[in-house]
Amino acid sequence: MDRALLPERISPGMEERSPLRWVMLPGLCCQAAGGDPEWADDLSSAWFLFYSAAHLMDSIEDRDDPHPWWAEIGPGAAINVASGLYFSASLAINSLNQKLTTPETTTEVTDEFYRTMLAMCAGQQRDLDNPTPELAQYWQIAAEKSGLFFALACRSGARLATQDSSRINGFNQFGHHLGVLIQVLDDLEEWQDSEEKPNLNIRDNISRTLPVIYALEVMPPTDSFRLREILQEQEGDERLSKEFRDLVEGCGAPVYMMTEIEHHTNLAKIGLEHAAPLHPAGKNLVTLLDDLVTKT
Repeated sequence: MDRALLPERISPGMEERSPLRWVMLPGLCCQAAGGDPEWADDLSSAWFLFYSAAHLMDSIEDRDDPHPWWAEIGPGAAINVASGLYFSASLAINSLNQKLTTPETTTEVTDEFYRTMLAMCAGQQRDLDNPTPELAQYWQIAAEKSGLFFALACRSGARLATQDSSRINGFNQFGHHLGVLIQVLDDLEEWQDSEEKPNLNIRDNISRTLPVIYALEVMPPTDSFRLREILQEQEGDERLSKEFRDLVEGCGAPVYMMTEIEHHTNLAKIGLEHAAPLHPAGKNLVTLLDDLVTKT
């Protein structure tokens, strides 16, 4: 694979995918749908707290390297913190009852939050049940986790300002494809980071990312067998890492990833067009999306 086909490094764009950046989504979508962004303050707080709790639980369940703050106190204490974040999020979402004058809106948005979290739990279980997912399973998991959660932020924010189901569905589509896009870009960055770590443990670091999953799906049986052999190695070295990367890149995985990035970007923009967002919030949503993908 021609290295020129690979995107530029995207680490400078990490801030574009930070949850602190995306916490503005409910307010922006509320404003874009014709409401006051302050109506979504409690919604945004709840969404961010749920995000933080889910991210922490996901790290523990996937046995990722612990963050420094809980490396010493252990996963038990981290789970306890995650539980506290969940309950704090529940208190924040329940505060909508005191802010909104339309009871059915509060009930609908609150119900949507809890139902989405349950659906995300199902997605996480699917992730745990498939340690070596196939390509179709990867996309399903990405949709059930990141896609669902970002769709919730956008749909719920818009629902505070409008009952127009067509516009709400447009914001939902924008959020869904934004969430899936963030997952793909995270995988891309992890793949790029592996270039700087020739002695990495391949199996534990990038074996579940999209380029590897795609490669195993499309490469010839002999190459697939060799790639799986390398994935079974307990310790990586520079020679194995180079062979690993050559196999994955040789089957067109980088081109596939860039195609999918463009695909989900376009679908997100189409959703936003259907939502008919008001200025300036609509322009700000487009800018958030463009800033995300221009780092690739």
